[in-house]
Amino acid sequence: MAIVGRAWRVAAAAAVLIGMTTVASEAASAQQYPENWNVLSAFAGGVWEPGTPPAGANVSSCQLTSTHPNPVVLVHGTFENQNDNWQAIAPFLANDGFCVYTFTYGQTWYSGGIGGVGDIYSSAKQLGSFVQRVLTQTGAGQVDLVGHSQGGMLPRVYLKDGGGVPFVHQIVGLAADNYIPGVSGVTELAELIPGAQAVLDFGCPSCSEQTSQSFFNQLNSGTVTYPTVQYSEIESTHDEVVTPYQHAFLPAAPNVTDETVQQYCPDDPVGHIGIVYDSDVAQMVANALAPALAQPVLCSSGFGY
Repeated sequence: MAIVGRAWRVAAAAAVLIGMTTVASEAASAQQYPENWNVLSAFAGGVWEPGTPPAGANVSSCQLTSTHPNPVVLVHGTFENQNDNWQAIAPFLANDGFCVYTFTYGQTWYSGGIGGVGDIYSSAKQLGSFVQRVLTQTGAGQVDLVGHSQGGMLPRVYLKDGGGVPFVHQIVGLAADNYIPGVSGVTELAELIPGAQAVLDFGCPSCSEQTSQSFFNQLNSGTVTYPTVQYSEIESTHDEVVTPYQHAFLPAAPNVTDETVQQYCPDDPVGHIGIVYDSDVAQMVANALAPALAQPVLCSSGFGY
């Protein structure tokens, strides 16, 4: 994709997002936690504060309920962190009654506030440790994992190599790279995230793994999905990083749901980064986590980035 084309898309996204500063007053008054749907401001501020959870996350007083019995752990993507990745979906789910938890994994001594760059197997161990902390804190027996990009694939490493199967009820992947992306995927992603290119130039173990066919051969050999775990893969047909977009999907099985944003909203041009800042995608996530309480996807805020 040409730099000029990308600049135009960023400018267009900014124009749309600047206009989306408020929601209907009725909805706003019902929100306990502020939802930031502006991907540009989220990354501008969040990248410098990787240790700060987004609004609605890691709230010690949150109580699990019969309708939301599992804590939800959000797993960010490559070149991201818990703050810049989840300023929309974390408070959205918390406002919907879920107990939400975030953390930053995969930092290196040179990556600063940017996570998701360390060795993937080490990051999977960090995920496992955090899951155990959440289970201990909440008294729950299992968690639901919602992950973006590498964060959608990382839980599968945790299940396969980290003994995570008994502790996970569901995995919801957003633009997850479950199979090797196109060769330009990592470069495209680095160009979209402030500071990521410098980290990539210095070194990014997870980037090497995510462009290695042998890594994905190992991940997808033998057992790909576990029958006791539910899988929901949500992807955009306009993903410019996970290419072709079908590489986000898992093999068909009774416990697997593969769907695109465009199945609900055909005109939504959302891309790889923007998928976690699209309110229609957020509703798809909530519906996957609590299908008995599913609400319509209104196709109200799609944008491309």
